[in-house]
Amino acid sequence: MGKKKQTSTTTNSYGFFTPPNTPDFDALRAFKIQADPSFGAYASDLKRRNQETRNRLTGPYVTPEMQEQTELAQNEEIAQEEAQARRGLNFDTNRMELGKLSTIAELTRPQLANTGGTTTTTAGGGGWGSALSTAGQIAAMVFL
Repeated sequence: MGKKKQTSTTTNSYGFFTPPNTPDFDALRAFKIQADPSFGAYASDLKRRNQETRNRLTGPYVTPEMQEQTELAQNEEIAQEEAQARRGLNFDTNRMELGKLSTIAELTRPQLANTGGTTTTTAGGGGWGSALSTAGQIAAMVFL
């Protein structure tokens, strides 16, 4: 008695689809990330306060040269702090821009999807139906 097996073949096809472009994506693309506009005003305010402090430096041991050198040193310190803060601000702005572009790329990337498929099943003999049929044939031969 030979057993035939049931076989099944499945074929799937895949393709990429691009999510539709929406006004939200367009708005996000068009959005320009800006640095804090009040930053320059803050640095100018520090320099102005430094000038006011120089004008108030008085006393028997403070010469005009000392006042000028003190102001110059403080202005250099303010300028250095301003430059460091601007670099940090530019870094943060670039990081935000990268985050924006990464988000857009993730949301609009083509996605792999199943586009269709077929399943072919070939039925064969065997199993209980075949065993019962074979048992019936044997019983018929015995009684004949």
